[in-house]
Amino acid sequence: LRRGQIVLLDGGLATELEASVGDVFDLRDPLWSARMLIDDPNAIRTVHQRYLEVGSQIITTATYQATFEGFSKRGLNQEQSNEVFQSAIRIAQEAIQQFMEHNNDQTIQRPLIASSLGPYGFSLLVHLTCRCSFV
Repeated sequence: LRRGQIVLLDGGLATELEASVGDVFDLRDPLWSARMLIDDPNAIRTVHQRYLEVGSQIITTATYQATFEGFSKRGLNQEQSNEVFQSAIRIAQEAIQQFMEHNNDQTIQRPLIASSLGPYGFSLLVHLTCRCSFV
C-alpha cells in the first residue's frame, strides 16, 4: 500500500453469509461468522470471491468473534482450534488465487488479506455487566 492510497475493503461478512446461506447462518451463535469456518468454509470462500469480483482490494478473515474458548465450547481441542484459525487465512488466500486466475488482467493488483480481530478481551468478561466502548 502506498501512503495516501485509497483502497476498497470488503463489507459485512455476516450480512453476506446471511444472504447466501440463509437460515443455516445464525448470528445468535457466539462465534458469529467464525462458525462457518467449521460448518461451511465454502460459504466463506464464496463471499470472499463476491467481494473481490466487485472490486475489494482487501478481504478480511472470518475470525472477528473467533476465540479458543469459543471453539472449545464447540468441542475442538487446541490443535483443532489452531487449524480453524489457519483455515481462515487459507480460505481467503484460495479466494484471491481463484480471482487472480479468472482475471488475468495484468493491471489488477493482487488483493490483500486483513485478519479480523474482534473484542477478545470483552469475550472474557461476558459474565459481568459493563458498558464498553470500542473505538
